[in-house]
Amino acid sequence: MVEIDGSIASAVLISEVSGSPFIGYVMTRRANKNQGLARLVTQAALSGLAAAGYEKTVLYITEGNAPSEARFRWL
Repeated sequence: MVEIDGSIASAVLISEVSGSPFIGYVMTRRANKNQGLARLVTQAALSGLAAAGYEKTVLYITEGNAPSEARFRWL
């Protein structure tokens, strides 16, 4: 989670499904979009999961969600 001026600017929601972490949502407040925050929180989440011993993480992107598809190609 990234907090700016006391408000959540970006966050990632992770659940565990069948023993593996599942990234269900990566959210950024409209006022904070296009600042790299989604990538920042995702990288932090993946680093934390790796440090906790998880070897893989599942991320689903809704087909046709072009902004998310473009944003997460680096994975």
